[in-house]
Amino acid sequence: MRSGHLAILGLAATLALALPGCGGDEAAGGGGTTTTPSRAKIAIGAGSAPPGVRGEATAGGVGDADRRRSSGRCRRSLGEFLDAIESLANSLAVGLDYDRYLGAVNGVRETYASVDAERLDLVCLGRVAGPAEASLNLYIHAANEWGKCLAESSCEFEAIEAQVQRRWQQASTRLAQARSGLRIRH
Repeated sequence: MRSGHLAILGLAATLALALPGCGGDEAAGGGGTTTTPSRAKIAIGAGSAPPGVRGEATAGGVGDADRRRSSGRCRRSLGEFLDAIESLANSLAVGLDYDRYLGAVNGVRETYASVDAERLDLVCLGRVAGPAEASLNLYIHAANEWGKCLAESSCEFEAIEAQVQRRWQQASTRLAQARSGLRIRH
């Protein structure tokens, strides 16, 4: 699950979500479709089911039971990754120095690397994995900004603090989107 692959899969997921509403007859034919230590501590502020019989596939959609199974697979595949991001966010609330922050980000990256993206369905990729990966990327960008500042003798953290915290807030929003994507409504 790397950025280029995820972008392609995200596009495919978007199409997969949009296409079932298009058309409806099968007569259309055609084919298939580097770190510097710092002692500074900073903290961050803080669908409806388709018609039809429950558990049965409907004419244009997926049945409730199928959606629950898909959501469960997504949760099992990405749960540890989402939990690691949430743990990082919670750590920021109490404050971390740069070394501990970087260690936490690297821990989340390790969890991310263990995700088998090939086992995720398109809805899971688009609604959960995409926002979760975006969250991690924002935490990485914040670490890079902080590290760059520490490497410059003239940089004071206060000069970049608002930008770093903004990235953390955006990362938190993306995590909330990923958690929301686990709900059964696809």
